[in-house]
Amino acid sequence: MCHNPLSCEETIQYNRIELISLSSFTSNLIRNISLHFGSPFKEINTAIINLVNSLHQPLHLDPSDLRTTYGGTSYHIGGYTFHEDVAGNFLHLLLIFLCVILCFVSTRLKNNQKTKNYFITVGLGFVILNLLLKWNPWGSRIQLPLFILSCPVIGHLLSVTVAKRMTNTILIILILSSTLWIFHNHTRPLLWRKHTLLNTSRKEQYFLSTPGYQSSFNKAAQYLQSKNCSKVGTILEEFFWEYPLWVLTKNVSQLEIRAMDVQNPSSIYESKNFKPCAIIENRLGDATEILVNGQKYIRANQFRILNVFTKGVSYSSVFP
Repeated sequence: MCHNPLSCEETIQYNRIELISLSSFTSNLIRNISLHFGSPFKEINTAIINLVNSLHQPLHLDPSDLRTTYGGTSYHIGGYTFHEDVAGNFLHLLLIFLCVILCFVSTRLKNNQKTKNYFITVGLGFVILNLLLKWNPWGSRIQLPLFILSCPVIGHLLSVTVAKRMTNTILIILILSSTLWIFHNHTRPLLWRKHTLLNTSRKEQYFLSTPGYQSSFNKAAQYLQSKNCSKVGTILEEFFWEYPLWVLTKNVSQLEIRAMDVQNPSSIYESKNFKPCAIIENRLGDATEILVNGQKYIRANQFRILNVFTKGVSYSSVFP
């Protein structure tokens, strides 16, 4: 949809590192690994940050250099957190380091070139990530596929190089540690919080990370249902989500929701013949009326972050 398998050009430019050098690569490598060392102790976190700062001195780079750091953020580690956006993978990282050593040192794997090639391939993925993408506080999420890809070879290496009792001990430690993030998850805990997966409705769970959005989406959906509007257009910011509209308006028969005034290369697929009975918008500021595909729409309601426009007087000329 963007003429690029990675993303739209604007998004690529925003995330792509602006300084490709050995120093920038080393900086990203250090900072991305440090994301997994957050702890519950402020003193330890401060020590890690100070260490990262010290390691950057010979690189002649600031850890928050704008050329290597995602816009609007600065280098820090999230600490010991149960939030899915910034939680690290400390135990898994240690296992990977251990298995890399086993892979190239163990005599049992001396002739197992496939296992070594697998590890090298996953490692190259991490190299590419550090070479091309700016560091950001949510980097552990970007690295998650690499951790998952490492799991099969880690299981294989432990089974052939480590005693069964030790392997079972490692598995028990991993399972027990995972319960902390299952039961104490910041946004979707299973137990021990006021709002859990067991007592929170599916609709509410969509807004656990953005509770301020729930009222706006509910009211906009209720308005569309009250008008029995089945053809809805959306004019939304690039990274804003529309999925809740589909869920909250599912009782409207023959519901059709389409993006309008598309600003990226996928605009070639936008239907100029689509005439929605209402448009949900959050991109045009304080506009009280808009023209879309020759049709005038007037703002009928404003629900905090969402505006609802309905049909006004029709215009003959077409406005993209």
